[in-house]
Amino acid sequence: MAKNKAQMSPWEKLPDHGWKTVHKVRQSPDGEVIEEVARERAATFAFFLAWVACAAGWWWQATLDSWPRGVVIVLTTLLTVYLVIVTTWLVTMQLIARFVRNV
Repeated sequence: MAKNKAQMSPWEKLPDHGWKTVHKVRQSPDGEVIEEVARERAATFAFFLAWVACAAGWWWQATLDSWPRGVVIVLTTLLTVYLVIVTTWLVTMQLIARFVRNV
């Protein structure tokens, strides 16, 4: 099905608009399809920091005793579950978007 599809141009980076966004576009040979991707760098950095906090929480709980350990385990478990759900959702949406774009 995708064999007859015309190739799209490679990604081209547009001028930066500060810290928050990166813009990229590409289009078909006919110039009909234009896609733009905007990603907030601050959100990506915060997501990375959340994973670092999760790893630090699992490491830190091993050095604690009694109720502080329980508090850290509960908070780290909640953060881990949240991050796994969000990561799964983002990867799934990216795969669906890639599939739709290639059909």
